[in-house]
Amino acid sequence: MKQLFIPFMAALLGGWLVTVAGAAEPAPGAAMGESLQYNIHWTGLPGGSSTLSLQGNPQGYTIEVALKSIGMVAFFYPVKDFVRVEGIQQKQAYLAKSYLKNQDEGGKRRTTLVTFNRAKQQAVQARNKEPPKTITDLPGDVTDPLSAFYAFRAIPDLIPGAHHLIPVLDSHKSYVARIDIIKKERLNTPLGWFDTVLVHTHLKSSEIFRQKAPIKIWFSDDIRRLPVRVETSIPIGFVAADLVAYQDGRGASQEIAH
Repeated sequence: MKQLFIPFMAALLGGWLVTVAGAAEPAPGAAMGESLQYNIHWTGLPGGSSTLSLQGNPQGYTIEVALKSIGMVAFFYPVKDFVRVEGIQQKQAYLAKSYLKNQDEGGKRRTTLVTFNRAKQQAVQARNKEPPKTITDLPGDVTDPLSAFYAFRAIPDLIPGAHHLIPVLDSHKSYVARIDIIKKERLNTPLGWFDTVLVHTHLKSSEIFRQKAPIKIWFSDDIRRLPVRVETSIPIGFVAADLVAYQDGRGASQEIAH
């Protein structure tokens, strides 16, 4: 379960320096006020739950992710993680200013804070009581995985066969993530059928995801680009997260009927 834990949703990425397709049409991607709720499964067995939200503020945006394990997974490996990202939005660019990650996994706790200094193309990482580390020579458009995930959703056209290379800073590691747009397909989800766009994300040395297999994400093929399913293979089976409730920030909401 640890491979997908801390958001996955992250999932990910895309080219974030894009322009609005037209002032007369709403821009694609997440709207401020969006809230998403997921059930996480390990090879079909309940493993955890996660929430993901995007809020606007006078300085820009705030992303928050909470994740916890449940059932037998929680018994053998309890997880309770929280991530908060503060950043500025420039058109469809989501540029992180700070990235706070509180991890409580398997009885071990760790707090990591990454602060970006874009003028110097640097970032400073503070982890627990360790001396701060300065990461230098960063690309000017580098951001954290979660901000990159929202920026990808804002790309005007998701065309099968296309791919994007993205500079990402994941804690103290800077790398170029690759995201491939695979195909469009109908997908049956806990919330019903969706027309979707399937993408594969390759995070290479990501500290968050820790796996070699690509992360598969199915986005709704509409202006919202809702991530309705996330899945990745692990040494024993697979881990998947299914969208079970949302408020899209545009006035629409849906949840599983009980």
